[in-house]
Amino acid sequence: MRLFLGLAADQLAGQVSARQAELAPPPGGRLVPAEMWHLTLGFFGEVPPVAAVAIQERAAEYAQGQQALEISFQRVGAIGHRPPIRVWALCSDSSVAKAAVHRAQQVFRPWLSEREATRPPLVHLTLARGEWSRQPPGRPLRPPISLRAGAVVLYQSHLRPEGVHYERLATFLLAD
Repeated sequence: MRLFLGLAADQLAGQVSARQAELAPPPGGRLVPAEMWHLTLGFFGEVPPVAAVAIQERAAEYAQGQQALEISFQRVGAIGHRPPIRVWALCSDSSVAKAAVHRAQQVFRPWLSEREATRPPLVHLTLARGEWSRQPPGRPLRPPISLRAGAVVLYQSHLRPEGVHYERLATFLLAD
């Protein structure tokens, strides 16, 4: 099973739709459906079923007592520095979101790759995927787009010829 943990963000569809021209990816990008929008807390990759059970139990513990998160996305742009650039995303400098990702890295460290466990938190929400030969220019968002993340979701990633699909395996509500 290919798993990751994230904060569900499909409720941003209205805000993104209202600002579609401003947020549209460069030519060659294809939009990610809103029901697949999330802010990744930790990527586990391929794990055996026994590890999936342990991750799910730890996700329930992680969510307990965790307050809902207010996250502000200040810019839209490409993520990556070497061609081909593949992700067009909302990006955030939110210290609250960075702290949540860092905390998840600590809590889920036994299941993360060394690369995942040690890289600095990159708080982003993928809007589109594509392949650009050079870094497309990003831009600040004025006003920023805000997300109130109220649930941690354990996702299974299915790689298909037509593209990736995320299945929600378990949802854990955060405190209000």
